[in-house]
Amino acid sequence: MSARESSYIKLPNGETLQVFTIKRFAESIGRSQLTIRRWEKLGIIPNTFFVSDRGFRMYSQEQIDAVVDALKEVGYFKKASGLLSTDFSSLCHKKWGELKIKYLSKKGT
Repeated sequence: MSARESSYIKLPNGETLQVFTIKRFAESIGRSQLTIRRWEKLGIIPNTFFVSDRGFRMYSQEQIDAVVDALKEVGYFKKASGLLSTDFSSLCHKKWGELKIKYLSKKGT
């Protein structure tokens, strides 16, 4: 992985988190960057809450893992179609909602 595929951000609670580019996210699930953007635009997955200084979407490893886990849970890697007729979107929104609280809450709240 090149240095441009990841960076570190400081969270409100003071912790540092490594985040990855949309390219890395797309490669992790075997889809294109366009697919990720389309899924976000259609609301299939939530918009990421991390954006680089240059305005690029960034994703934590936990966000990527949550999508991979949801894809596995709905059997996506076996059939590669029909995501809209599964619980994939609700699984992603639920897990990312939990991660948003974890990442963006200040220490002690």
